[in-house]
Amino acid sequence: MIDRVKIGDIEYTVRLERDGEYDGSVTHSIAIIQIAPDMHPIVERCSLWHEIFHAIFKQTGQEDARQNEGLIEALSHSVVAIIRNNPELVEYTCGGHDVQVGNG
Repeated sequence: MIDRVKIGDIEYTVRLERDGEYDGSVTHSIAIIQIAPDMHPIVERCSLWHEIFHAIFKQTGQEDARQNEGLIEALSHSVVAIIRNNPELVEYTCGGHDVQVGNG
């Protein structure tokens, strides 16, 4: 599991710990994402992306989307599958040597 993820201009700390009954949660005010431990590795990744989408929708003012668990589940599972099944897409998106990636 990664320990940090930058979403927009905010760097979130990622912790493997259960927050109540849910497999994951995001606390925007302190920039923490919690993911329940001891899940299947793919479920863990989908849960992380699920919370990332909550954070994206919160940051961009998309309150209707942020509250739409069905949409967030569909996106998180789809993104994980796309990334896992298309590693060349990730490499292309990151730009290899032709694009500089940084803090700006």
